[in-house]
Amino acid sequence: MNDGRLILASGSPRRAKILASLEREFDIVRTDAPEVCYPDDPERTVRENALAKGAAAKGVRVLSADTIVWFDGRIYGKPRDLDEAKRFLRELSGNVHSVYTGVAFDGEVKVVRSDVKFRELSEEMIGEYVAKVRPLDRAGAYDIDESGDLIVESWTGSYENIMGLPLEPLRAWGLGYIERVFPVRSYEAGVNNRMSLPSLCNYLQEIAGIHADKLGVGIHLLQSEGVTWMLSRLRLEIGCDVPWGDELKIRTWPSGTRGRLTATRDFIGEDRRGGEVFRGVSEWMTVNLAERRLVRLPDDFASLAPEGTPKLDLSESGGKFAALGATHGRSRILVRRSDHDFNDHVNNVHYVEWALESVPEEYRRRSVSRLDIVFRQEAKVGDELESCCEIVAEGLLRHTISRVSDGALLASAETGWRS
Repeated sequence: MNDGRLILASGSPRRAKILASLEREFDIVRTDAPEVCYPDDPERTVRENALAKGAAAKGVRVLSADTIVWFDGRIYGKPRDLDEAKRFLRELSGNVHSVYTGVAFDGEVKVVRSDVKFRELSEEMIGEYVAKVRPLDRAGAYDIDESGDLIVESWTGSYENIMGLPLEPLRAWGLGYIERVFPVRSYEAGVNNRMSLPSLCNYLQEIAGIHADKLGVGIHLLQSEGVTWMLSRLRLEIGCDVPWGDELKIRTWPSGTRGRLTATRDFIGEDRRGGEVFRGVSEWMTVNLAERRLVRLPDDFASLAPEGTPKLDLSESGGKFAALGATHGRSRILVRRSDHDFNDHVNNVHYVEWALESVPEEYRRRSVSRLDIVFRQEAKVGDELESCCEIVAEGLLRHTISRVSDGALLASAETGWRS
């Protein structure tokens, strides 16, 4: 019995590569379970084989899979020798075949199908392909990800399924995500006895840091290389309040990249009854600690959000807000040493707190339903800041945080409010 660590019951390096894009920490256990073959029922074949491999691993959190190629009423597994591998490729030449993968996780199994069309293959092309790859450990004697362009004309469905481990079932089972439950304590509630917006932002920062560390891109590792993460933008849509004493379950995952500088991470929060509380999208950049300049994301970062990764669709302003037309609230703030975190810069949550400092009195007991904040420049210890707020319309406020000495805009935001 394992200690709860994820087990991949497969010796396939391709499956390990795909799983590593979602989960960096897992053990590999090779099993030797007997396999069944039902030529007229490929789905049953991969379903039963995947379950058998998972059961043979004898643990919890076991992920197993079985992949076959099916064409013209026949199942193509792994060829016994090179002659059989060449025969498989001849028979599949110029035709459309199906790739079935059964994926099992803790006794539950899902089957995914993709279709692949081969080029018309000459004996020379087959010989060249077999010489380039190792066909004997691959269903159908080929690997679409290794010199696949030599033999594959087109494909439909999941690419990862053709490689041997489709992402869809893994996502459905929660792999690639991290979840944490945060109890709302008395000092995290506002004057309305509900979780405050800064408390929610602290939760998001905490769980994002935990997950980044688990994925091998944590802040301490980056700091050892002279760089660190910097939150550049946060958008939240909050549907309901969480009262003091209740709990908030947050799920998060890396959702993609934009160019070479920006990584995105999404969040969903639920109450203890499973009702959705909020959705969030964040944007992050990496900064050189010594020079305080942006640097490119780690080369392999994009692999953390492979094709098919869910992306939340929130209302989008582009992060560009009109200048304040009027000021309905104003507050002066002195930046303290205690506002700094272990990056030795002002923690992003303080900017949210400062934006709320200038909210007009009539909004103090209302709840925030939307936040869009863009972080533009750093504040430093001893800086005097001015937080200004404009009531743009009923329930819609616009905020700026500026440095008094030079007028530099440090952060701008919009908030939506409900009674």
